[in-house]
Amino acid sequence: MLLCSAILVARLTVMLSTSQGVAISDLIAAAKNYADAMHKDDVDTRYVKMPANFLSQQVWLKFKPKFQLDCPACRGNGVIDCPPSDAYPNGHVEFCACEKRYKALDSTNT
Repeated sequence: MLLCSAILVARLTVMLSTSQGVAISDLIAAAKNYADAMHKDDVDTRYVKMPANFLSQQVWLKFKPKFQLDCPACRGNGVIDCPPSDAYPNGHVEFCACEKRYKALDSTNT
């Protein structure tokens, strides 16, 4: 039974990461955030989502990191430091678009 559950979780993870463009680092961070929240709220283990349900019911969207941890542009902090240019001699910062990476999947959260 445990092996079937592990295989199902692995398949769901691969499906999310390949077909819907979900970063595996985001799924791992969401699982850690969920575990921390369950521990903080002292939730009984019988009410904790099984990994397959956590993924298939898209519970992970509520616990995903705000910015993609392995984003090549902002490196997970949400801000891109731009070098000085003619328009901005002292440089400037821009907000990274990785915050909105799952907007199509996430219709209930901001």
